[in-house]
Amino acid sequence: MCKSSEFNLSYDSLTSFEAGQTLRDLPVSDPEFYAERSRRPAPTLSAEEAKLEDVEENNLDIFGDDSEVPLAR
Repeated sequence: MCKSSEFNLSYDSLTSFEAGQTLRDLPVSDPEFYAERSRRPAPTLSAEEAKLEDVEENNLDIFGDDSEVPLAR
């Protein structure tokens, strides 16, 4: 099984209290790594991609789709 220090890739190991505590302690235990992993690059879209996203959103038929659940009156 793939293992890193006391953790492995099992669900129980990755969702354990100890794994969570290790992640919560990162700002103190390894601030450089924490800062590196916490940085998120801003998503950027080209002008064409942004225009396509707007068109897709405008074409959504939110109120006319058949997923609506009728309200009891």
